[in-house]
Amino acid sequence: EMFSKKTLDQKFTESKWKKKEVIDLSNQKPKIDKLPTTIGGLKKCKVFNLEDNRIAKLPEEIGKMWELEELRMSNNTLQTIPTSITDCEMINYLDLSHNKLFFGGLPPEIGMLKNLRDLNLEDNELEMVPSEIGQCAHLQKMNLSNNKLHIIPREWCALKELEEFRCSKNIIAALPIDLKEWTSLKVCDLRANKLKIFPPELCVSWKLCHTLLLSANPLQELPQHFAYLQSLVKCDLAYCTGLKKCPLLQYLKNLTDLTIKAIDIKELPREIGYCQQLIKFDVSKNIMFELPTEIGYLQKMTHFSANGCELKVIPAEIGFLTCLQSLDLGSNRLSLEFLPQEIGNLTGLTRLDLSHNEFVSLPPEIKLLTELTDLSFANNQLIVLNDEIAECTKLTKLNLSNNKLQTIPPCIVTLHELQNFNLGTNEIQQLPEEVGGLVNLSKFDVSHNVLSKLPWSMGYLVQIEVLDVNDNNLVIPPRSAVNMGTPAMLKWLRDHEKEGKNQRVTGFGLKTHNDATKASHSKYAAAGK
Repeated sequence: EMFSKKTLDQKFTESKWKKKEVIDLSNQKPKIDKLPTTIGGLKKCKVFNLEDNRIAKLPEEIGKMWELEELRMSNNTLQTIPTSITDCEMINYLDLSHNKLFFGGLPPEIGMLKNLRDLNLEDNELEMVPSEIGQCAHLQKMNLSNNKLHIIPREWCALKELEEFRCSKNIIAALPIDLKEWTSLKVCDLRANKLKIFPPELCVSWKLCHTLLLSANPLQELPQHFAYLQSLVKCDLAYCTGLKKCPLLQYLKNLTDLTIKAIDIKELPREIGYCQQLIKFDVSKNIMFELPTEIGYLQKMTHFSANGCELKVIPAEIGFLTCLQSLDLGSNRLSLEFLPQEIGNLTGLTRLDLSHNEFVSLPPEIKLLTELTDLSFANNQLIVLNDEIAECTKLTKLNLSNNKLQTIPPCIVTLHELQNFNLGTNEIQQLPEEVGGLVNLSKFDVSHNVLSKLPWSMGYLVQIEVLDVNDNNLVIPPRSAVNMGTPAMLKWLRDHEKEGKNQRVTGFGLKTHNDATKASHSKYAAAGK
């Protein structure tokens, strides 16, 4: 139900509204830009939702909503918060995210909300937050992400019930040692700050912390005490390029999700074998040339990425990772010779990325990976597409772009689930008629090849939304149809199929195709719209 300001002024005085416990005025059309003072009459309201409006100011009368427990004000234009809000002593949830509080900030009195348990101040361009928040002794969740904070006040160490602290995308250069008092902390997100040191005292006291996100900080090293964080389940150290070595993996045996992408390590330590609970592991963009054989111990892993590591060889032990669903080995220096046949043991794979390597053909073991839905061999040196690809019948996405392919085998027709097929930038001279059997294709890229004609059967690929034929030498269909887009090309192929098959093609064009296309120009123009 939508309300104007005048309507709200009246509604808030009605006895029915005064008795409401939950009031939802989110995303009004037109947007609410001002609340009437009669808001103070909503004395029974416990949940007040004003999200997604244009409210710049809350009236002082909000302090009369004495039973208010949840106030949702995200995505407005709030510049100030009235001190009277402290009279709403029952508030336990306060969402002020995505506003403009940098103008007036928060009043120190916010610390008087003794029942506050969840505070969200994300995306307000705040340069400081009152130290008095430390008086909210029962606070359990606090989100300060995407602001301009330089410091975390020492006074916040009193938040001994804090379980989740999110402060990513700020300018914090140091963590107060006093935060060791946060002994209940379970989730800490400090991504994209200016931290150079992680205090060892925090490692010792944050024994319950299971999620620690420190990516994109200029950390110089991790303290030896990092080993005390034995409850860690998820750890993100991506782009902490100053580290140059892994955390103490042999002690972090409960990790299930580890990201050490681009931390400038030269080798993956053998101790990785101790992390046998790992499910997701990203070691991309570290130049280390090889993986240790101990990688084979990570037999619960479902997602593994070693993209851009300059790897020349993959150990046979990768064949033990039979739970893998996604394997990214793109942007390395791998070739058929150094990809072990044990790759065929990974029969649960649904995604395999071997793009930007040095393969001249697909590994024969590809025929065993019958669960694949997404396969990329883009930017290799493929000169032939093996018939083994026909066994991957569940593929929906296949990228073979930027290779040296000249032909596509007719067996491609077995890939009947294929939706996105990229053959761009190869040396393909002709597509087989069997391509017309790929009835689920929605995007087909054959640009930058040497095609002179498309198969007549393609005219019936009615699901295609994008057919990219740029930079070819197409005569069938003619340029006039090509210029009018995908629907026009397909229609031309359908309309001329019988004629094309019955007549001798001269110079790859129908004998009368110039006259015919001129006469039917408007016909295909309509199809292209």
